[in-house]
This record gives sequence, structure tokens and C-alpha cells, in this order.
Amino acid sequence: MSNIPYPPDFQIDYHADRHEARRRRALAKIDPEDLLAAVMTDLAEQPLQDHPLGPMLLWLLDQALTPGDGGELWDRLKIVGLTQIERLLDAVLADPTAWED
Repeated sequence: MSNIPYPPDFQIDYHADRHEARRRRALAKIDPEDLLAAVMTDLAEQPLQDHPLGPMLLWLLDQALTPGDGGELWDRLKIVGLTQIERLLDAVLADPTAWED
């Protein structure tokens, strides 16, 4: 084996375009209502201290000194949503009849 340095893009993934097209078709098959149900189920199972809305709810109940950071709330909810999208996407991709034309 030689010690010739190769550029980072030396290995070409010839299937990347096909995989990305397959992923886009599968993503289009996800029903937004199914996504919302998955997010709500995930949020309902979290303890209050781990829940993205926890600090705000405690503040509204006058049990916390600060309402929490809106940016942090957005980031945490975005993570929950993206996680559920990936789970649903994996489920669609696992069933080839669901995304193939």
C-alpha cells in the first residue's frame, strides 16, 4: 500500500444522487399529521424538567424565576421535530413499496 496522499474528494460516491432522490421521495410521503402525532407522543413521554416547554410552564405557574430563553426553546423543539422526521423517514425507507414509484 502506498503512502500517496489523496485529496479528500478522491473517493466518489456514485450512488449519492440516487440516494438523495430516494430520500426526497420518502420525505414527501411523510404525512404532517403523523409527524405531529409522533412529536406530541415524544413530548408527552418526557419528564417536565427535560421537556422543551418545561421552564416556560413552570414560569407561567409562578414556580420559576425566569421564563427561559426563547432561542433555547426553539432549538429544543427543532431537535424534537428533526428527530421525529428522521424516525419516520427511516420507517418509510425501510418499506420500499412506500416510496418507490
